[in-house]
Amino acid sequence: MRYITIILLLFLFSGCQNFEQTSNENNTTVENNTTTENNSTDKNTTIDVTVLDGYIKNAIVKDDDNNTAIYIGTGVYRFYTNITYPITTSGGELLDTNLSFDINMTSYDSLIISPITTFIKDDTTLKNNLISIFGKTTDEFESDYIDNNDTDLAKLSILLYAILTDKNSTSTFTKTITNIDINSTIDDIFSEAIIASNSSSQKAIILKTKSLNSSASNFELDLNSTRQDIAAGLYDNNKVVFRGMSYDTVVSPTTSKIWLDRNIGASRVCTDAIDLNCYGIYFQWGSDGLSFSETDDIDDDWSSASVQSRQNFWTNNINGVCPIGFHVASKQEILDEDIENGFDSFLKLPNNGVILNDKREYKVDDKIALWSSSFEQNSFYFFDGSFSQDVGNAVGIPIRCVGE
Repeated sequence: MRYITIILLLFLFSGCQNFEQTSNENNTTVENNTTTENNSTDKNTTIDVTVLDGYIKNAIVKDDDNNTAIYIGTGVYRFYTNITYPITTSGGELLDTNLSFDINMTSYDSLIISPITTFIKDDTTLKNNLISIFGKTTDEFESDYIDNNDTDLAKLSILLYAILTDKNSTSTFTKTITNIDINSTIDDIFSEAIIASNSSSQKAIILKTKSLNSSASNFELDLNSTRQDIAAGLYDNNKVVFRGMSYDTVVSPTTSKIWLDRNIGASRVCTDAIDLNCYGIYFQWGSDGLSFSETDDIDDDWSSASVQSRQNFWTNNINGVCPIGFHVASKQEILDEDIENGFDSFLKLPNNGVILNDKREYKVDDKIALWSSSFEQNSFYFFDGSFSQDVGNAVGIPIRCVGE
């Protein structure tokens, strides 16, 4: 009987051990399952950041731990892990126009990466000053301004893009915004940006941006022709070479259009209103300027070609009369500039007068004369601020070329 009791005790003891072991194994299984689930959660972490000036596609987006985000569309890049700031972007293309985006950008604390976040960095003074001037909250200032159709911030972003293309401009503008009066206006910001700019391409972008009047989502399309000209090198060193002569470009403070700095054929910008070296070639209306066909009467035409064909020739941006990308200014383009003061205007127009159709008389007479490409009955031309119909197409008058 004693032996039976011992056997029973051994059996019970062994059963308890097996139960404890099984229980421990089950606990381990639960713990392992929990660990697996937690690891799975980490692996499924996603964080989306939006990269924009306009929306930017195909950029390289990385955090400070060198984790790379994947582009998923409409300027959004997805990280599949937790991120460490700052986040940086390089390369890419503007979604609306496919033009290359040529500055690197950074965000120090936001899921929006733009020229705005790049410019302010982690500088609270820059950030707070701009927030005050633009009348935004912090959340608004760090939002997707395209999705929100915030045209003020969209314009600020493009302005800052232009500034960030040049280190010296960036340094100058940073000092300006650091010390700026917070009662300044948005127009003041644009004015200071022009002062800080070191190239015609920067000024062209900033002035064109200031004049934009559409939804924020259309801004890049509105800027497309200007950006294409810059990408094509039209404004490299601010020079345009044409027919063996090198011209500078000037940006209109009124319309933001890009003009050649002097009349076609002029050897220099005018030093005063009567400067023979800046008059340029005297064109008969609609001609190529390479020859001058004399006529007997002022009402005679110099050519039998149709008026429409000659007008099309001058308005075409590859006409050979102006550099590629430029055309002879139209009546409206001249009037829009409000340049009645001639030499005192940004175009430095001289009092070049006209050459009569028989070439016997060179007439200056202290008058500003500039052909337009427009035609209404007779050709129109700029003459001391007004357009007249008292000359025929055979009269010789200089031209000024303007960009598209």
